[in-house]
Amino acid sequence: MKKKLLLAAAALVMYFAANAQNKYVYDIDLQNVENDRVKITLTPPDIKKRKAVYVMPGVIPGSYARKDYGRFITNFKAFGANNKALKVTKKDVNRFVINKARQLERIEYWVNDTWDDENIDQFVFQSGGSNIEAGKNYSINHHAFFGYLNGMKMLPFELHFSKPAGFYGATALKGRQINPARDVFTAPNYVKLVDNPVLYCLPDTTSFTVRNAVVQVAVYSPNKIVQSAKVAAYLQPLANALGNFFGSFPVSNYHFLFYFADPNIKLPETKGLGGYGALEHSYCSFYYLPEMENETALKSMIQDVCGHEFLHILTPLNIHSEQIENFNFVNPDMSQHLWLYEGVTEYFAMLVQLRAGLITPDEFQTKIRNKIAHADAFPAMSFTQMSRNIINDEYQDDYLNVYQKGALIGFCLDLYLTRHSNGRYGLRELMLDLSKKYGPNKPFKDDRLFNDIAELTTHNVLNFFETYVQGDEPLPFAGLFDIIGWRYSERENVDGYYFGSFGLGFNAEDAALQFIDVGQNVLGIEENDRLLKVNDTEVTIGNAREVLEPLFGAANRQNITLTVMRNGTIMELTGQPQLQTRIMQHVVESVARPTPEQLRLRNFLFTGKTGEGQ
Repeated sequence: MKKKLLLAAAALVMYFAANAQNKYVYDIDLQNVENDRVKITLTPPDIKKRKAVYVMPGVIPGSYARKDYGRFITNFKAFGANNKALKVTKKDVNRFVINKARQLERIEYWVNDTWDDENIDQFVFQSGGSNIEAGKNYSINHHAFFGYLNGMKMLPFELHFSKPAGFYGATALKGRQINPARDVFTAPNYVKLVDNPVLYCLPDTTSFTVRNAVVQVAVYSPNKIVQSAKVAAYLQPLANALGNFFGSFPVSNYHFLFYFADPNIKLPETKGLGGYGALEHSYCSFYYLPEMENETALKSMIQDVCGHEFLHILTPLNIHSEQIENFNFVNPDMSQHLWLYEGVTEYFAMLVQLRAGLITPDEFQTKIRNKIAHADAFPAMSFTQMSRNIINDEYQDDYLNVYQKGALIGFCLDLYLTRHSNGRYGLRELMLDLSKKYGPNKPFKDDRLFNDIAELTTHNVLNFFETYVQGDEPLPFAGLFDIIGWRYSERENVDGYYFGSFGLGFNAEDAALQFIDVGQNVLGIEENDRLLKVNDTEVTIGNAREVLEPLFGAANRQNITLTVMRNGTIMELTGQPQLQTRIMQHVVESVARPTPEQLRLRNFLFTGKTGEGQ
C-alpha cells in the first residue's frame, strides 16, 4: 500500500511538472487602444519563490543610454487564483515586487508609447521606442512593452497579438497567423525578444534574394509617399555589395522595418538622441526617417543609413564581447569596444559603397574629410574609457563621436594593416577572421580583444591601440594617408569664391531651413531668415543637398538669387560670390603624382584586390 502511495505521489509530481508553465505568454490588445495606451496581460512561468520581481529594462543593447522603460507602464496589477489581487510594490521605476508569488497566475498593465513622451531629458529616440497610433500603426520595440521576472529572462516568450483586421506584423521573429485578427510570435528568451521588433500596419512589403539570404522590406508611410518596392530597389544594390564584401551572408534572412514620418510634423524637443535615425538588431533594423518625394535624396539617405545598420550582422552579431552576450538590462557592464561595434561599422558602410561603385573615390575622400572635421569638435579622450562609461551622464555628449572618430579609427587601422601586409590583408580580412574565431554564440573577453587582433596580424598593432584607442593622442592622419597617396594638412590658406559668412539650421517648429550665425555676406542675408528658394527652386529637406551646393561650393562664380522670408515678408536676395582667401581646416586631397607603390596599396584598399593600381 505504501509503495502504491509513493508511486501515486510520484505520478502527481510528474503531472504537475509536465503541466507547469515554463514560458511567458503575453496577450496584447491592439484593437482596443485607449489614449495611445495598449493593455498587456501576462500568464507568467511557474514561480518557486515567495517574492518575484518583474523587471522592465533601464538600458538596452545598442542605445548606450539609460532610458528606464518602466516609466511607460501604468496600472500594474498581479492576480492569483479566483482573480484574487496580490500585493505589488514598486522597488524603483523599473522593478515591481510581487508578494505571494507562488500564487501568481496573471499580470496586467497598460503601456504608453514612447514617441509622445514629454521627458526631454530621457527621451527615447524613435527607432528604439514604440508608437501607438490606433488603427494606423504600431511600432513595437519589445523592451518598451514587455519585461521579465528577475532571474528568469532566458525562458521562452510567446506573444499573442489581437490586431485590427488586415494588419500585418513585419518582424524577424518566428510567427504564425491564428486568424485574420490574431497573430502569435515566439522568441527563445528575452534577449532574442528585444532583438526583434515588430512593425504593425496595413501591409506594404517587398522581398528579394541576395546570395544565400532573403531580404524583406516593410514600409509604413502615412502619406503614401514612399513604397516598399521603391525602397527595395534602392537597397538591392547595397545588399549585393554587402554580399560581395562578405563573400556570403552571415544570416539567412534579414528584415528592414521602415517608418517614414511626415516631415511637416514637428519633431519633439530632446536632450541627446532623438529624431530621424535607426537602431540595429541581429536579423533586422528599425528606421525612423522622413518621407521624401525627391528620389535622389531618398536613395542617398537610405543607402547611407541602411548600409551602416545592415553591417551590424558582422558586429555585434558575429563579433561581440561577454558584456553584450550576457547583457544586464538593469545595471549593464558596458564593453570598451564601441570603436568596433559602431566605428568600424560606420567605416565599412562607406567602404562597401566605394568598392561597389555606389560612391566615387572622391566622394569617399570627402566623407573621410568630413569625419575628421566633425570629430575635431569633440574633446580628446580615451575611446575605451568613454565606451566603458558611456551610459554615465558625463559621457553622453561624446557618444556621437563613435560615428566620427570611431570610423576614423577603423580607416586608420585598415591603412595600418594594409601597409603591414604589403597590400594583402586589411581590416575586412581581420573582421572575417575574428567572426570565424568567435561567431554568434561565442563572445570574446573584453580585455583580450586587442591581443586577439595582434595574434592575427602583428604585435606592433598593440602600440596603435595603446596610443590612439586606449590613449587620447590624435590619429596620425598625415603618415597613414601617405600610404595611399593622400595628403593631409590640419590647416592652410585656400582661395575660393564665397558669398560670405553664414550657416543653415533646421527649424523644427516650422519644418524649415533657417540662416544662423550670419556674418558679413554679399547677399544681404540676416539672422533667422527662412530660406524658401534657391534660383527659383524650392528648398525642401529632400532636395536640400543638391540645391544648396551652389550656395556653399567654393568653385561657384555665378550670381545666385535666394527667396527668403524675413519677419513674415517674402523677399529676393541676389549677389555674386567674391574671391576670398580662407583658412581651411583638415584638408584632405590626393597627391598629384602618386608612386606606383601608393597606387598599388590604394587599389587594394579601394577594391579589395591585389595588383597594380590605376
